[in-house]
Amino acid sequence: MDFTEIMIQGGAVPKLKTLVTHSNREIQKEACWTLSNIAAGTISQIQSVMDSGAIPLLIALASDVTVDHEVRSEACWVVLNATSCGSDAQVQKLTEDGCVQVLGLLLKEASMVMMALEGLERVLQVEEAASASSTSSSVHVGSVVNASLMESLEQHKNLAVSKRATRIW
Repeated sequence: MDFTEIMIQGGAVPKLKTLVTHSNREIQKEACWTLSNIAAGTISQIQSVMDSGAIPLLIALASDVTVDHEVRSEACWVVLNATSCGSDAQVQKLTEDGCVQVLGLLLKEASMVMMALEGLERVLQVEEAASASSTSSSVHVGSVVNASLMESLEQHKNLAVSKRATRIW
């Protein structure tokens, strides 16, 4: 058994959720970091984070410019990991909860742009599959991601960033 499963079975995820809103920034950052590691795991591990109710809090933290940068970054990683590693149903729920907005914010950070594009591409794949079976919640990336930013990423000096941005946009 891996240590993540032991933590989940021990009830750590709901406790980590409460620590995400702690007044001490170091505690917030470490709680988010731990949740990001769980969200990078299996579908059932991601589900435990989602079931805890932490995702809306993390999206709010990640979107709040008054929150400490390191805390915001770790909150973004939870959303990014869950989006990248989650099942189609989980990605649809994350999209409904506002994950695309967080991924859009990450496009502005040089160290995170490729991961954000990967997350956005995953959201679009899920949305396309859902619309093909007519179960789509139809969240359009263009409605929450700055068009001029995406267009500038298409001209990015890093060829991998440019190609992925072009594929998405």
